[in-house]
Amino acid sequence: MQKIKDGYKLTTGKKIYPNKGILGISECDERFRIYEGYDGFWTTEEDAVYKDEIELTNVELKEIALYMAELWRAMANSL
Repeated sequence: MQKIKDGYKLTTGKKIYPNKGILGISECDERFRIYEGYDGFWTTEEDAVYKDEIELTNVELKEIALYMAELWRAMANSL
């Protein structure tokens, strides 16, 4: 995952543009959900009713999670 001007580019080539660059995580209904911006989220393989609804694959979600984990570690190490 690479930071670009207005968002991020995933290794799959997909570009995501979270509002204000905010990427968050929650434990929702005993599973994780990745949010973007203040109150948005992406339709994932787990959430989709139909395959054409999927906005982020599990591979892409894993890439985002690993990237954000590194950011949290960098912040923790800087404190």
